[in-house]
Parts: sequence; structure tokens; C-alpha cells
Amino acid sequence: MHALGGFGILALTPWKSVIATRGVRRQRPGWWASLAFTALVAGSIIAGLLHSTGLLRWVAGITAMEVHVGATIPAVPFAAWHVMARWIRPRPTDLVRRSLLRSGALLATAGVA
Repeated sequence: MHALGGFGILALTPWKSVIATRGVRRQRPGWWASLAFTALVAGSIIAGLLHSTGLLRWVAGITAMEVHVGATIPAVPFAAWHVMARWIRPRPTDLVRRSLLRSGALLATAGVA
């Protein structure tokens, strides 16, 4: 389940990058925190992939798993701030059949990966 979530995040990256690019151009207050959150999540995913594939075990006495966990822990407050600062009220259309099918397809793609 943990790896499935990581692959799900990777599958959503192209769509999220469009939203993030627009947000960086607007430079709302706290935009730097969103960039720090992005860097921590990217570092965590890269370290997790390197650890799980065996491509990188350790560098300078630090394992890839330590980098994975070490990047995730400081990302948690940034994630909470990000959700609270950019809250979007759910709409009725978010629960329609098409959205459910897209979510299922994303979950299946992440599972296959």
C-alpha cells in the first residue's frame, strides 16, 4: 500500500505540475513553503525508489531509507499547511461516476506500476 501511494503520486505529477507552475507564477504569500514541500516530497520519492530497487543502498554512511524517512518527516507540517492554506470546497461533481472511474484508473495504474 505504501508503494502504491508513491506510484500514485508519480502518476499525478504531470497534472499537478501544471497547477504548481501557475501558482509559482502568481507568487502568493507562502509560495516558498510550497516549493519546500515539493522538494521534500520529490526527495522522499526518489530515495524510496532508489532504496526499493536496490540502486542505492547508502552514501556517506546514510542509507536511502534514512533519506526517504528524513525527507518525509519535515514534509508533514508543510502538507498540513498546504491543505489549510489552499482549501477548496468539495463540489457535488467531485462524486460523479466519471471522477470515480478516473480515480479507479489511477489506482489501477499505480498498482500495475
